[in-house]
Amino acid sequence: MKYRLAICIATYQRRSLLADTLRSLLTTRLNGIDIELRVVDNDREASAYSIVTKYASMMPFPVRYAIEPIQNIAMARNRALDMGPADYVAFIDDDEIARPGWLRTLVEAIQQSRADAVFGSVDAVLVGDQQVRGKQTRWFNKPMADTAKRLDWTQTRTSNTLVRGEWFYRYGFRFDASYGRSGGSDTALFAHMGVSGARYHSAPRAVVTEIVDPERLSLGWLLRRRFRGGVVYHRISEEIGGTHPMLVAARRTARAIGLLTVAAIKLPALRTEKLTEALLCLGVLSGGVYAWAFPNRGKSYVEYHTKTTERTLCA
Repeated sequence: MKYRLAICIATYQRRSLLADTLRSLLTTRLNGIDIELRVVDNDREASAYSIVTKYASMMPFPVRYAIEPIQNIAMARNRALDMGPADYVAFIDDDEIARPGWLRTLVEAIQQSRADAVFGSVDAVLVGDQQVRGKQTRWFNKPMADTAKRLDWTQTRTSNTLVRGEWFYRYGFRFDASYGRSGGSDTALFAHMGVSGARYHSAPRAVVTEIVDPERLSLGWLLRRRFRGGVVYHRISEEIGGTHPMLVAARRTARAIGLLTVAAIKLPALRTEKLTEALLCLGVLSGGVYAWAFPNRGKSYVEYHTKTTERTLCA
């Protein structure tokens, strides 16, 4: 009996980036596994339809397209899951390019480790000046250890990920839509799965490339993202009964102070990098403190009630 594997992509108004993602999947084939690609457009105007249609006819496996009209990344991902059961579910973002052998490496990693989910590496590619690119890439990379190892929920996300389908189709796990606007629905999902016994492993040889938007090349954007991360991390920790937020805050403060101290004594060429790292650490800290002080903020929930549309593009 062949295994069924669903590749899921949620997209919103990223036509050119999505085209690159789809193009990178054209040569994907696995022996003994039936693959299906599911693309969920989170734009009610179906802006991705023409791009998906173009590449669907070239794919070596069926492609299905659906619209989730409510702008909510968690709902879009759930829409992909609800298209039908699969033995394995792979997630790749609409701004990522799969390298050759990407999916095969993920499958090998999950079978060899017997983990419930495996997570590959994400290498960032920044547009613009080459010198700027070299200096700032590290803030966007999502590397995994050189060798496979166990991970905890704080190291999880849906970019470049393979999950055993039973967690969705037997145990009923889904992405929490209340995180749909704040971000973090993927980490929240894996945190709750972990409480129920799920095991996670790294898959460092499964690599995708992320194309970083030029608008993200600023300290302000990075600080906002780290602040959001602190808010989300605190909220998840509260939900699953994790480490007390004040202890987490103390650890992050100590780390930031250490980085600032290093920055003060290092060579001038390294000071900017260490200062930036310290500021980003403080950004996470401030987000966590904010969530602790104002627990009811940032938790808006949009109830799913709008009918979606689905089309099979290539069988």
